[in-house]
Order: sequence, then C-alpha cells, then structure tokens
Amino acid sequence: LDPYLQVHAFTQQKISLNRASAYQMEVKTGIPSAIAKNIVRWRQENGLFAEIEELLAIPGFQPEWIDRFKTLFFIE
Repeated sequence: LDPYLQVHAFTQQKISLNRASAYQMEVKTGIPSAIAKNIVRWRQENGLFAEIEELLAIPGFQPEWIDRFKTLFFIE
C-alpha cells in the first residue's frame, strides 16, 4: 500500500480577525469563550483591528496567544 499513499500537510485557511465570530476564535485557537467574546465586544465598541497586537489591550488576553492568532487570522 505504501506506494499508493500520499500524505499532504494540513493547511488551515486564515480568516479575517475583523469578521471572525467568538465561536470561530474559540474553536480555532483554543482560547476561553469569555476572552473570545471580549474580543468581539471590543471590536464592536472600538472599531476594526488594525494590527493583531491590539489584542493585548483586551483584559485576559495572554501575550503567548499572539503567535497563534497571527498564524490563524489576518487583518484586512
């Protein structure tokens, strides 16, 4: 069977941080639901994110999550 098997690297498609739902953030990154909801609430109250690093201003957001967000989300 070995000659017939092909292994492809899994590629995740990035999604817009400014359009992502709290549920998408929670599922894609594994962050707590409350933090994901805070991100969406902050976006609604303050406008769209210009940089992913702005997430650091959100209470409860851990700096070690930034790289995870950069890998999974983009800013448009």
